[in-house]
Amino acid sequence: MSPNAPIVTITKVRADVPADNLIPDLLGLRAPSPEALGLHGKDLDVDELERDLQDEAGQSHREQRNDHPDQQANDLLTATAPIRGRGVPPIQRTPLGQLGQQATSVVTDLGYQLHSRRRTNSNELSHEYDSSSGDLQGALHRAMVYSGVCRRPFLPCRRLPELVNKVSVAAELKRFQSITERIQTHFSPSDSYEELANLARQICGLTKQSWRAYPEPVYGNVARRPPSQEKTYRKILTILLLIERPSRIRHFIEAEVCDADLPLQRVETNNFFKSKPWTLGRKSSPNVPLPCFSTWRHATVKAFEATQWTVIAPFLGQDERKLALRFRIPESAVLPFTKWERVHQRGGSGEVFRAEIHPAHHDFDDFLTPQASKKHVFAVKRLFAQDEAKFRHEFDVLRTISKNPHPHLITLLVAYEQHGSYHLVFPWAKANLLGYWQNHNGHPNNDAATACWLAEQCAGLASGFATINKYPTLSSDSMFNRLVPCKSNTKRNSKMLLRRASHCSGPRQLHCRHGDIKPENILWFPGHHSDGTPSIGTLKITDFGNAELNTSAVVPWRHAPTSPMYRPPEADLPLSDSVIRYLSYDIWGLGCVYLEFAAWCFGGWQGIEAFLNRRWALDNRYLKFHTGTFFDVHNDNEGTPMARVKQGVHEYVNEMRQDSKCTHFFHDFLNLVCEQMLIVEHEGSGRMGAASISAQISEMVSRGKQGAKYFSEPCSCCRSGEEAP
Repeated sequence: MSPNAPIVTITKVRADVPADNLIPDLLGLRAPSPEALGLHGKDLDVDELERDLQDEAGQSHREQRNDHPDQQANDLLTATAPIRGRGVPPIQRTPLGQLGQQATSVVTDLGYQLHSRRRTNSNELSHEYDSSSGDLQGALHRAMVYSGVCRRPFLPCRRLPELVNKVSVAAELKRFQSITERIQTHFSPSDSYEELANLARQICGLTKQSWRAYPEPVYGNVARRPPSQEKTYRKILTILLLIERPSRIRHFIEAEVCDADLPLQRVETNNFFKSKPWTLGRKSSPNVPLPCFSTWRHATVKAFEATQWTVIAPFLGQDERKLALRFRIPESAVLPFTKWERVHQRGGSGEVFRAEIHPAHHDFDDFLTPQASKKHVFAVKRLFAQDEAKFRHEFDVLRTISKNPHPHLITLLVAYEQHGSYHLVFPWAKANLLGYWQNHNGHPNNDAATACWLAEQCAGLASGFATINKYPTLSSDSMFNRLVPCKSNTKRNSKMLLRRASHCSGPRQLHCRHGDIKPENILWFPGHHSDGTPSIGTLKITDFGNAELNTSAVVPWRHAPTSPMYRPPEADLPLSDSVIRYLSYDIWGLGCVYLEFAAWCFGGWQGIEAFLNRRWALDNRYLKFHTGTFFDVHNDNEGTPMARVKQGVHEYVNEMRQDSKCTHFFHDFLNLVCEQMLIVEHEGSGRMGAASISAQISEMVSRGKQGAKYFSEPCSCCRSGEEAP
């Protein structure tokens, strides 16, 4: 077929083609009859077809005077410049001591290369569509899935190679060629069956083709080509089928506009009559219109632009180091979330949604819990602030933590931005700790197993804090430099901290403080034992929206945000010219949670409420409100504000000590919390570090497993009237 020959289109085709008559014809065994192809004059809208041809012929004549730049030269220029719209920006392999010098990669190709890598590494197999029905367009429509976010359809990426294969494509090409032969006999000679079969293989990427010289795409710090670099036109053909223009696939192949070029973007034209105000072009060449659309009517171009989003739903994944990536998703893209429900849970920095991601559009199977694996459920946090700096801050903190995975720290899977909003995707939890106490286990079993689980989780939470409190790094990247300055109200302290950071070389430590410790920010993930029986589960720390990374373990108190009810005493004391122990803030909040944990174990949800009532009083900072803080502030004889643990806290702890449920473990556990965690810091004393707390509770767990009585036998010293300090 001549490259300048007009392309004939139809709008209605018979689809009842017998397989036995069609498939052998495509293989060149015999010439198919019109009846075998389902071609009958009464099925064709000849008038509409002729109008379409006349319109396109006129359009082609009007636009022949507009000479486009040489496409090959433009591709060469494109190869020498960074391409923002073609995947992950390149990062060269760097020495170990320089890891992280460049900013985190932003994925802009909707995960196209990530999916190619996953498909190659996993040897993903697909079952080819049986084209005997002859209704490929109908099969594509039936395979569509609706997004729960925007209620628009998308084609799962796994279905594309199943439906659009060499046999079904060849059948579709033959069908349309036979139709054009019956209507326009004066066109150039038709392709042979072998030529159509070769064209089908080319569309499916089964022939060797030269690839334009694009920059090397990468994942993380490993610079190399994706494993799958063949040109395919499956998505292009699918779009043409959906808008009923499949015979125009040749124009795209001649212009080398393949699946990797999607999505195409608008390019303004200098059309004198304004019949076509814009056409389409590559994102890599934003001002160059593609010649394959030169003869198209504007309505057909608009249909192509709108339909292309149906076949390029994003594929969400991580880099090769299993670290989260940032996706920049266009506004028109269809998110592959089959369900999207707002959860009645709003934190200080965002709201949470329950999302079911189509299994073909993510690679987070390793992070699915047993309860979430059947429906591929994940938690999506949408940040309230539409500020990229705040979004990048939380993303950086979570990604830094994920470099050293911990069983009691939440793992960030992916982050994306769309419509000016920022989202973080996490594994789905059954509830937070407060919801677990209230709704899932309001009456816990008073046995050794429950006490042992409490001890293991408390040791794990402290271990998680110890991990983030001192995060070793060799990084000198832009994120590290953004986090170095710890401003102080005194010039001396400020200069000292900056000097210490600037002269630091070799291994360094980033100190991370969570800043919002409370039961609502600890998630409960149900689990299973090794034998498959259900276990109580695992607790994980989440919501790092208020977290801070610093190079110093001390900061000015004004720069340390806290949770109102679980804030430490020093947050209310007038220490404007002093610095505080940066990491001890979280230890106070963790001690508060530990006491509530013990109250739940002794009295269930009613015990939690009773403990809150003992602490309920007019807040020192918020004088118009009552809160359940664990301390109050009073003035000493000289009028100086002093903080102390509330009397109600002491009384409730003493009641737990004297309870018959207070075992040897709880005696030691309450001692640890009251003597090493819930203390008012001043010169000469300080709270115990997270690592030491974890070690002491872990020792309690070991002692209990060696002798069951440690978790089950009541402690006689408690019943004798010993009081908490």
